[in-house]
Amino acid sequence: MILRRLAVFAGTFSLGAASAVITIPEIAPADVVDDIANLVAKSLLTMGTDGTVARYRLLDTMRAYGLEKLAESGEGELLARRHAEYYRDLFERAEAECETRPTADWLAEYGPKIDNLRAALDWALSPNGDISIGVALAAASVPLWFEISSFNECRGWMEKVLGVIDRVERLSQREMVLQYALGYSLMFAQGMNDRARAALTRASELAQDLSDLDYRLRALAGLASICHRLQDFHTAVDLGRQAEKIVRTSSDPILLSMADWILGASLQLLGEYAEAFTFAHQTYARTAEPKVRRAHLARLGRDSFISAGSTVALIRWTQGLPDQAGKTAKSVLADAEAADHPGSMCLALTWCGCLIPLRLGELQTAEYAIARLKDEAQSHGLSAYYANGLCFEGRLAFKRGDAATAERLLRAGLKNLQQTQSETFYTLFLTGLAEVLMTPAQLDEALATAEEALARTERGNALWWMPEAIRIKAEVLLLFEGATNQAEDLFHRCLDMAHRQGALSWELRAATSLARWLRDRSREAEALAVLKPVYDRFTEGFETADLKTARNLLSTLSARQEPRTNRREKRLKFDRLAL
Repeated sequence: MILRRLAVFAGTFSLGAASAVITIPEIAPADVVDDIANLVAKSLLTMGTDGTVARYRLLDTMRAYGLEKLAESGEGELLARRHAEYYRDLFERAEAECETRPTADWLAEYGPKIDNLRAALDWALSPNGDISIGVALAAASVPLWFEISSFNECRGWMEKVLGVIDRVERLSQREMVLQYALGYSLMFAQGMNDRARAALTRASELAQDLSDLDYRLRALAGLASICHRLQDFHTAVDLGRQAEKIVRTSSDPILLSMADWILGASLQLLGEYAEAFTFAHQTYARTAEPKVRRAHLARLGRDSFISAGSTVALIRWTQGLPDQAGKTAKSVLADAEAADHPGSMCLALTWCGCLIPLRLGELQTAEYAIARLKDEAQSHGLSAYYANGLCFEGRLAFKRGDAATAERLLRAGLKNLQQTQSETFYTLFLTGLAEVLMTPAQLDEALATAEEALARTERGNALWWMPEAIRIKAEVLLLFEGATNQAEDLFHRCLDMAHRQGALSWELRAATSLARWLRDRSREAEALAVLKPVYDRFTEGFETADLKTARNLLSTLSARQEPRTNRREKRLKFDRLAL
């Protein structure tokens, strides 16, 4: 009887779980313990230890036999219900503890129970199950799915439960939790699609009706993330202002930093770097507190300390502080590595492992990060991050001179990004593809691609990327006969925009491109006048790629200018002597 009843457990189980689920009045708990020990001695049950806790498991063949006998006994439904109720209560306890216990301890306690969680949900949602148990269990299971970045599976369960939830449960706190979890899961697993936005909007409305400030902010943060990826940055800022207003009277650092995160990330994408840095740095400082950082991870499915640190690093690079950007990026990567959260690791690798090192010219660092990003994303079903990895690999190949490989990888990654509706990264890498296509045989496509990238940037008001999109279009136009005046106008537009934004690194790239073109037309004095004032405003980063390129160009321009200056002085001297 004990053997067949134990078959209700999937995967491992503890003595406590066994006693709670399979004990009946006729059998004392002590007898259950003795019988389990006998089953282990007979090799019908295996035993291992997880720290100080003994965990048991039926071999697959023995479990199949036990389930058959359990069905014949007529006890199957009773045991399945008791099993589901036990794990509902257990995961409700896990939900209550997820922000207070250290991550490693919490995962060690509840992670091994995932097979039983699945079995309990399967039964609860079956025709003979109990929907109310399924709803409660699904809602309580969200922290575990978020913790292990298993967003695809989370999405599947949330969709199933919301598909059968009854009218009593609708308009309730649990529906709010399920909608919020569905929205985040769709967002991370499938990209920024309409279904994710609809689920998070519904969660926000329920949270407002229920006066639940916590879930209102969770939903707003998710909606802002969708806006970021869809290049709807003004709406994202509006959501941030809503969040700022909501928490105005709060002193809770968790809630305050959630609002700060929305504004910091959103304003950075609009090119409002000074204000964005204030909010991003506040988030970075507040989430450095372990309790706050843990809460963000549990509530948002990602580590806001890592996210805010990435924003800080990106702003520092843009403002012309590449050494500070590189230092922050390395620190963020180290923190992500220590935290070992897959989704947050992918986020850190994208911004701090790939994007910033490629800008700094640290190609070996980027190569390692790209390989790691693709591996992490593929292992956890994070398709948008995997597409980013392909595109970054293409950018790396281009920087190393392999244009054919770069084109192939960028096209593959862009195709995947289209499917995940990741507009922001799509625009970024489309600009990169235009640069790769700048060959005599592909000039028309290069121009069409550059124009599309710039049009997308302007349509979304993506001011964080617009200077580079303008610069690349100008570079392409230089290759067309009769288009040099238009290209020069674009370079000046780029310089003006970057200067107004305080985006010194973008300004340097535009100045370098324009100075190089002027040099090639023997207009060295103009080239120096464009590039030198921009270069001279830098105070650090002189060994990074862009600054070394600019310095070498300045050296060439100065060397060309010197003989001309000497010749001019000699000519003036001769003229004076003649007079």
